[in-house]
This record gives sequence, structure tokens and C-alpha cells, in this order.
Amino acid sequence: MIEKMVKVNIVGPKKRLESVVSSLHRLKVLHITEHKKSDELDIGSPSKKAEKISRMLVEVSALVASLRLEASCRPEALGDGASIRKKLKEITKHVVRQQEELKALNERLASARSSGEKMLPFAGLSTPFEYYGGYECLVSFAGRAKDIPGLKHELHGNTMMEHAKDTLLLFADKASEEVCRTALKKHSFQALGYDPSWKHSPKQAIRDLEAEEKGIQARIARIQSSLNQVAEKSGNFLLALQAALKKELEKAEAPLKMGSTESAFFLSGWLPQARKEEVEKALAKETIHVVINEPGKKDTVPVKLRNSKTTQPFEFFMDLYSLPSYRELDPTLFLALTFPLFFGFIVGDIGYGLAGLLIAWYISKKIPGTKGFMKIIMVSSLMSLLFGVFFGEFFGEEEIMGIAMPHVLSRAHQMQELLYLAIAIGIIHINAALLIGFFNEKSHGISHAIFAKISWIILQIGVAVIALDLMGIISSSYLGYFIIGIAVLMLVKGEGINGIIELPGIFSNILSYARLMAIGLSSVSIALVINEFAAKWIEAGGLLAIGAVLLLVIGHGVNLALGYLGGFLHSLRLHYVEFFTKFFHGGGIAYRAFGEHK
Repeated sequence: MIEKMVKVNIVGPKKRLESVVSSLHRLKVLHITEHKKSDELDIGSPSKKAEKISRMLVEVSALVASLRLEASCRPEALGDGASIRKKLKEITKHVVRQQEELKALNERLASARSSGEKMLPFAGLSTPFEYYGGYECLVSFAGRAKDIPGLKHELHGNTMMEHAKDTLLLFADKASEEVCRTALKKHSFQALGYDPSWKHSPKQAIRDLEAEEKGIQARIARIQSSLNQVAEKSGNFLLALQAALKKELEKAEAPLKMGSTESAFFLSGWLPQARKEEVEKALAKETIHVVINEPGKKDTVPVKLRNSKTTQPFEFFMDLYSLPSYRELDPTLFLALTFPLFFGFIVGDIGYGLAGLLIAWYISKKIPGTKGFMKIIMVSSLMSLLFGVFFGEFFGEEEIMGIAMPHVLSRAHQMQELLYLAIAIGIIHINAALLIGFFNEKSHGISHAIFAKISWIILQIGVAVIALDLMGIISSSYLGYFIIGIAVLMLVKGEGINGIIELPGIFSNILSYARLMAIGLSSVSIALVINEFAAKWIEAGGLLAIGAVLLLVIGHGVNLALGYLGGFLHSLRLHYVEFFTKFFHGGGIAYRAFGEHK
């Protein structure tokens, strides 16, 4: 449900602004409406300390990021301003120095690794790098070539050559340079770059680089250990200071959301009606004027959802879609009731429901951040288990060890009845949406609500009467058409031409619920195929029996994942597309209490 809100207007002298802001920040209850500049009221200015707080917050946040601190901390007394600044300066100085050294070492390490990669092709050669070039009467070529023995034979004479595999080092006099280039080109020569500063033989140079890398890595490890010690010793202080600075900055910048004159400030916002007296009492001591009113029809009121612990996790779906507007009915309760129902209808298997329940429970324990979403999956899994009892299925089978499981409806053998049940669920769901829409539209007048929403229900009644007449259940040639005519006239009155255009839509929406049957049957079919193959392999014995176990585990695991994904997406679609479109407008603004950090 949506919590009732009241509008708050506060006017007071600027000398009381800081005190009022502190009180409201402590209460964590007021959703501030941002003021827009007008001829009468300018926008307020942040307090003088805002810039100083902002700079310190940037510094602390940079330290928190560089030390990779988790965004949580134990309560810690920070001390006075002087001691905080002193401690922060010491930490910053130490961390910055270590980070600069770390950056330089990483650059050296990257350079050493790059040089090592370039040296590797020369590892089989013995000629020291300092002899590779720098001659006046000789030219040198270092690189890779094909058929080096053939090249050596071709360039006999005024050349010297060393090679290892396809890497060669060739020296020739200046007069033979062009001949050498031609021959090298013929043998697909590719030059290898080397640094004139390299010394010693390639093997020795590579060993030197490896030793240098180890030394750099050791120094990096020592610095990282030192930073880890800083994080362990001062991390809680930094996180507590960051949280405190965020609060102080929020208070310092609060005037930017207010109206202002030379001597007074104006603040407007919203608060839950249940906390009205608490705010009045807290602000009574302030020399200000406070006016609290009920929302007007044209007011844009922020939305705060208030649901029980059972239904609250389903607010996740509203966050994905859109918050309801303040004057709409909150659909969270309906989602909590019907989403697991649809999910369970689709999956509908004792084995899959139990497996999904255990997996969701395990994930919620191991990853606390997923607890809310996993509650949805657990409730849906429980409903899948119950529908599994209804359908009499266990991992797709209706028999266990030759004993038939009791059931109300068999998905594998009563598909027509299953389809009728799915369509019946659709009719109930769609009409429930229309009744909710009727409730929402009452704010525009009861007659408008009847014409816009109840007309659709009357239309369905007319179609049902015609269907019963055609089946010979009742005898009524014209009553159904008369009811449809009345419904169409009401639609035109309530929704205009759009109502006529959308006439076929309601029946396609109802038929869309057939997916509850279709998606479930596809999962059953896959499960039966897996079981059939596994049974044949077990009969064959030997290694195939072991393969059958793997097939059952992997096959049903994949089918479980596909079934849960299909159940989730299609159940959600039926709500977003078929259900919500009948009543939901959305576009609500989330309630954000000043001083409440999430």
C-alpha cells in the first residue's frame, strides 16, 4: 500500500536555517521539493563550509577507493576537527607516497616485461647485444627468415651469420648491403626490433631482466602490504569520516533546494502523515512558521510503499517497472499473490519445486544481498511444489517405481482441461485488473469509472452469453448482442475512440494466458525425454548406466534453469502487459527522506 503523505511548508529567518536543517536531517523524514527560481524567491546558497567539506570528501573518497575499502564500517568516534585533519593529512601523505612509488614500479615492471618479450626470439643466439650495431663499415640485420641454410649458402663471401632456428643475425660490409637486402627479401625476412641499450648475451640479458622483475615484484608486494596495513589500521576511520562528510555535505547543500530572500528561507516538502506530530514537536522550538496541509489534486506527491515483510520483496517488480502514482492502488500485494501462482502453474513439479527452493535458500544464505529476490523465488518454488502435487509430477514423471502419483489434473493427458484452466485464470486476472482500474478511476468520478472500466466486464458478459447460446446451453438469440451494444456505447462514453480500437485487445490478452499451459508442457516434454533416454541407458548397463546418472543430473539441471527462467519471464509478462495495462499508470516519484542514506 501507499503511505499517506502531508505537505509541509516552512518559512523562517536565515539565522535559524542551519538549526532547522540539522533538525530535519536528524529526523530523516522530510522529502524536500526542489524550489525553482521565481520573481519572489531566489534559490538558496550553500553554507560557507560546503566547499571545504566537498574538498575533504573528495580526498577521503579517493583514499577509500585506492585502499579498496568496503562500503561499511563500525561506529567510530572521530574526535575534533583538528585531530581529524591531522590524522587525515598523515594518512594521505603516506598513501600518496606509496601510490606514486607503486605507479613507478608498475611502469618499470611493464617496461621490463616488454623488453623480455622482445628479447625472447634472440635467446638462442650467443652474440652480445652491444655488438648488434653501431659500425661504420658494416651493416647488421637481426630478424626471422625462411630457409636460413639456403640463405647462408647464397650469401657466402663477405658476410658473417649466426642463427638459431628461424632467428638470424647477419653482418656484411657496406658494399654488400643491397645484395643482402635482396636475398633477405627473397627468404621472407622480418626484422626484429632491439634496444641499443641492451647489454650482454641474450640469455644473460633475459636472466637479468627476470631478476629485475622479481626484485620489482618484491618491492610492489612490500608496498601493497604496507597499504593493506594502512587499510586495516585506518580503514574504519576513513569510512566513518566519509559517511560523516556525506551527511554534512548534504546539510550544507540543502539550501540549494530552498527558496531564499535576503533575510528568510522557504522550504517545501512531504512527510508521512504518521510522523506529522513528531515533526511539529521537533520544530516547535524553532522560531519559524510551519504549515502542514493535505495534498491538493494537482500536487505531485512522492510515493512511499509500505508493505508487510511477506509482500515487501515483491516491490522489486515495481522498481523494475514503475512506481505507482500517489493516488493509484499499489499493485505489490496482487503481485505477491498472483506471480507465485503463475510461476507455480508453469513449473508445476514436486522435484523442480523442491530443488529450486533449496537452491534459492542456499544462495540467500551465501549472498545476503540477494535475500529479497531469493524470497520471491522461494515462495514461487513452494507454489511450484504445490502445483506439482496438483498435477502429480516428480521431475516430469507421473509414476514413481511403478506407483502412480495421485493428482487432480494430468498435464500430459488432460491438455484440453489444462488449457481451459489457464484461460479461466486469465479471465479472473484480467477482470481483477479492471476492478482495480475502477477503484483508481473513481477519483475522476464514479460514472467515468463505470464507463471506462465496468464496460469491459459487461462486454465479456455479452460475449459469454453469445457463446452459451451457440453451444445450446441457453436460448437467447439477441440478448448477448444487446449487452455487447450497451458495453460498446459505454466504452465510447468512457474512453472515446480508443475504447473501440482496443476492443479485440481484451480477448487477445485473455488468450495470452494460454502460455501458462504451453510453457509448462514444454518443460514436461523435455523432462520426459531426459527420463526416457536415461532409462534406456540404465537398461544397457556398463558405462551407459554411469552416463545415465550424468544425463539425469545435467539434463534436469538445465531443464530446471530453463523452466525457472521461462516461469519467471512469462509470469512477469502477464502482469506487465496483460494485467497492468488495465489499470496502472505509474510514473510515481520515489520518496527520499532528507538525511536518509541508502
